[in-house]
Amino acid sequence: MKKQILKCLFLSLFSFLFAHEVNHSFSIDLFGDVKSTPNSFMGAAFEYDFSFDDINFISGFQYFDGLYSFSVDAGNKNLYRKAFEKSQISFGVNGGINVLAYAEACELNLFALTGALYETSSHFSFTGEFGLLFKNSFIFPDTKDTFWLYEFTPIVSLKVLKQFPFGLDLMFSFSTFSFHEYPLFCTPFYTVEAGYNITEKHRIALFCRLRIADQFTTAPYLSSGMLGINWRYYL
Repeated sequence: MKKQILKCLFLSLFSFLFAHEVNHSFSIDLFGDVKSTPNSFMGAAFEYDFSFDDINFISGFQYFDGLYSFSVDAGNKNLYRKAFEKSQISFGVNGGINVLAYAEACELNLFALTGALYETSSHFSFTGEFGLLFKNSFIFPDTKDTFWLYEFTPIVSLKVLKQFPFGLDLMFSFSTFSFHEYPLFCTPFYTVEAGYNITEKHRIALFCRLRIADQFTTAPYLSSGMLGINWRYYL
């Protein structure tokens, strides 16, 4: 009976993949934080993307300075699309879960977003996303007690992307979260990235990500400054 169930599931998945155009890719990040000590300077991240039709699924893992991060994100960013003469706009939703593990603490982050993507025929695009984040923190001190904290905070992401005919693209974004980091609203990220498509299957990019703490409250300061390289392979 179990073999028959597994066979049915395998055949269903097999037929589904042939009925839809499925795209896969994975990427590896190597980065360093200029604000960290020499012993904890380098970090690494791995990400896997899976998409079919307008559905997109992303999962990833990151390690940096004793911090482990696991993230899953899924959504449909083309629920509604309106085309114009030389541009188009689309609306969608997505949500995800992130787990951060420290030596003496753990965070569970759940978020939901709704957003819009505006694209032009000149390969320029603007993306705006707005949503809500639920942060659940567990703290394990030296004592036997465990502290549990939870809070809600708004999240926002704005991104501008320009693609050039010779394979180069430039991106700038302002966001109150990243795929592996979900601080409170007053700690945004500023990211600049330059990428180049070496071939149809290989892309390489250089990025700089600045995290500004307490920007909208008291005295802003540079919390982290990431410099890194990204390699993506399209299956």
